[in-house]
Amino acid sequence: MIKNMLILCFLVGPAFGGWTFVSESRTSDDKGNINQKMIVRSMVDGNNGKFIFEEASGSPMTTTGNYLITNNGGETIYMVDPVNKTYSQFDVKSLMQVAGSMMNMVQGVVKMEFTDPEVKILEERAGEKVEGMPTKYRKSNTTYEMRIKVLGMKKVMDVEIVEESWTTKAFSDMAFSAWLTNDPAPTGNEDLDRVILASVKQIDGYPLKMIQTNTTTTWNKKKTKVKDKSTTRTLTVVTNLKNEKVDASQFKIPETYVQSESQEQGAIDDLKNIFNKN
Repeated sequence: MIKNMLILCFLVGPAFGGWTFVSESRTSDDKGNINQKMIVRSMVDGNNGKFIFEEASGSPMTTTGNYLITNNGGETIYMVDPVNKTYSQFDVKSLMQVAGSMMNMVQGVVKMEFTDPEVKILEERAGEKVEGMPTKYRKSNTTYEMRIKVLGMKKVMDVEIVEESWTTKAFSDMAFSAWLTNDPAPTGNEDLDRVILASVKQIDGYPLKMIQTNTTTTWNKKKTKVKDKSTTRTLTVVTNLKNEKVDASQFKIPETYVQSESQEQGAIDDLKNIFNKN
């Protein structure tokens, strides 16, 4: 989830009322075990958007029951916690910078290097309709090498990502941009930025269905012997898409809720705890 995550797509076709839909994403390992699942119920009307995390198992970014809300087409996004009755600004740019900063901070202990990603478009055509919407189908293959050195021990990994997407540009509501960007905020780590950019550039429109297969091959340091190979598969689909009026009250944070610490500060603390454990 994932920026600012936001691109104002050049969308076509007028919309009446608003849109409601459900997005479900499941990530499974090569044995078919689901290790991450996210279900988001969304409401969009013009510049207003609300994205409720009905299930967020295995996600480090949010908690089940929390929701994101925007009133200006994704330029400003708030994360709302209805249990604790708090909200905080969800600044994706800052989060990306946090991730890059943490990678740079551990360079003395952990050194990570990425080669330039190589992207190949395998197929591109008109796709079948999804939830009644016209789509564009694209299949791409992205490969890069990652080298990790920890306390003198080296790891060499080849990463291959095969991605299939069914996207649409049939929405005119700007709040849909809260889920997209093809110009992600820089992290401050050049290698990581190149990998992220190569990934998001493959999305052209709003994705109604995506299948991403990620295969990581771990070699010995001379790349003469495979030590391990793993595959994960992520399926994301949009269902229950309806063009209907959404009550304006859905896009307001209750007046009794109080603003909490910045969301990115919480992310910094979480990342520090992770590194301190390792």
